[in-house]
Amino acid sequence: MATRKESGNGRPQSFFVLTPNGLAALANYVKTLQRLLPIDVAASDQKPAPLQTGLAT
Repeated sequence: MATRKESGNGRPQSFFVLTPNGLAALANYVKTLQRLLPIDVAASDQKPAPLQTGLAT
């Protein structure tokens, strides 16, 4: 995980971003959870959201 802290106008803000290794570890963790706790995606209207990299805006 990479972090960045800014203290411009207003209150200080911290930004957190997954590194490529962190993203791979998270994806592996999610796959493990999906195997342990299977959810029938076909029975629901929602599909799982893909993991995204970068900062949220």
